[in-house]
Amino acid sequence: MAQRLEALRTHIRDEASLPQKLQELVMISVAREMGCAFIWYAHAAAARKAGVRDDVVDGIRESARWPTSIPTSRAVVDFTRELLQNRKVSRPTFDAATARFGQRGTMTLTNLIACYAVLAYNMNTYELEAPAHAARKRR
Repeated sequence: MAQRLEALRTHIRDEASLPQKLQELVMISVAREMGCAFIWYAHAAAARKAGVRDDVVDGIRESARWPTSIPTSRAVVDFTRELLQNRKVSRPTFDAATARFGQRGTMTLTNLIACYAVLAYNMNTYELEAPAHAARKRR
């Protein structure tokens, strides 16, 4: 099962319709929504390195809202939060994602969220924790 999930994760990560920066943003958003310290630990630095602004990473970590001056980031985070909290997204959120990322990008976004949610469920079930020094930095 792990091999198949890894194959799916790799396939989605190779999809060009959602840039690396936005993929990393999805991963840390999923980590925060799912309370998965290990995914946060594995991707917060990568998100910053990929170009996600520090205030955005910090805002996600703190579950805070940040200025709407970053509409692409806002579209990704809102979509992720809605999908994970409500098990669906509203029409305005879906339309905003589709307008920004196209139909294929929105499908990639949806499946990347789902894939990392499955990873988070497994990591949380088996209590896979981040290293102690990293867990202190995450809420």
